[in-house]
Amino acid sequence: MPGEHSGQEQVTLRDEWGNLAVTISVKGIIFENEKIWLRMNERNDWELPGGKLDDHEQPDQTIEREIREELGREIDTPKLVDVYVWKKDFGYSTHVEIVTFTA
Repeated sequence: MPGEHSGQEQVTLRDEWGNLAVTISVKGIIFENEKIWLRMNERNDWELPGGKLDDHEQPDQTIEREIREELGREIDTPKLVDVYVWKKDFGYSTHVEIVTFTA
């Protein structure tokens, strides 16, 4: 059950909630020279760099990994900006939990 752990071990979101139908996506707002980094996704839309949470990974670890992979940059101490749920009905219910950091 979510919320039931001793507090001694590191508990990730996937450990806490299991493999739900909810996708957890982590995005980064990365400033450089008064500009914000964006990337072109597979649908030819501009979006913030980021990606899906890997198993046994915390959101701040995800954004550090994704920024390193996508932009070739290291970030220190990402700061949480927002968490929200994106919902879309494609004939089935889709929920994406989006966690956004700035660095």
